[in-house]
Amino acid sequence: MNREKRPKVKRIGTRKASVAIMWALLLTSLAFAVYMHFTAVDTHTIIEREIVEVQIVDTNRIESFVTEFARIYYAWPVGAEQSAERNEALRGFLTDDLHMLNAKLSRDTDSSSSIRAVRIWQVEPLDDHNFRVLFSVERLLRAVTAEYVDEVIQERIYDEYGYPAFIEQVVQHEVTTSTEDVVLSYYTVIVHVDDAGNAVITHNPTIHGGFERSDFALPMRAQDTSIDGDTQHEIMQFLTEFFTLYPTASESMIAHFVRDGALEVIDMEYEFLELVNPIFQRRGEMVAVYVAVRYYDPRTRAQQLSQFELVVQAFDGSWMVVGGLL
Repeated sequence: MNREKRPKVKRIGTRKASVAIMWALLLTSLAFAVYMHFTAVDTHTIIEREIVEVQIVDTNRIESFVTEFARIYYAWPVGAEQSAERNEALRGFLTDDLHMLNAKLSRDTDSSSSIRAVRIWQVEPLDDHNFRVLFSVERLLRAVTAEYVDEVIQERIYDEYGYPAFIEQVVQHEVTTSTEDVVLSYYTVIVHVDDAGNAVITHNPTIHGGFERSDFALPMRAQDTSIDGDTQHEIMQFLTEFFTLYPTASESMIAHFVRDGALEVIDMEYEFLELVNPIFQRRGEMVAVYVAVRYYDPRTRAQQLSQFELVVQAFDGSWMVVGGLL
């Protein structure tokens, strides 16, 4: 009896160890995910943004307040009556304790002070209500000094016999001398401004060193020797023509000399006099020119010197200003 042979079925690794390991990893991952879902801490990401508000403080009122105070505080005439008026006027600027303190200050009654200028240099906010103000006062001080000068006077007399004799007498004369001196001084005060905008000085004027001239100096510019004399002559002719027309030139006229609005219209009745100390430096196809221009101003009848730092370039043989260095 012939039995039919069943076809062989190839089974792919259902019983292999690697498949079992993969199933174990899958089940472990699933169990860990379920565990984390129920035990995880509910967290939220919070993004904090700090908003900085820039508060613009109008210091015009503070500056006017300190300026008016300085005009009264640093000026005094000769005489007790006027001094009393000055002291009363200061009551509107100082706290009560500062007003009492300044009332006790003594000064030379033979001198006077008049204000020539008060300038506010800095208003520094200390907090929302207090400000440190740096200011300068230029005063004309007049002083009268008196000194006594001895004068010897000789008087001729005669004795009983008719012989002459001399008597010397010392007489003192008072000589007064008036002097004037311009004094520039710097001071700081602290001003308190309340919510209503009212101001009062809380710290008396305190001496300050002020400002001095800076030692800064621009580096020396050297003439570029690679630019030949003919090129320099051409540029000088171009600049002379341009600066002669420039003060009164319209925008359309300037456009013949200047590209891309490198120089603005000024519309002033200046009379060109000369170019002063031009220095040329090559910048590729362009040339940088440092030059001063001397003009005469008919209105003030005075000369003035303007400094220009320009870049010029030649187009088809004609020079033009293509930019400025300042």
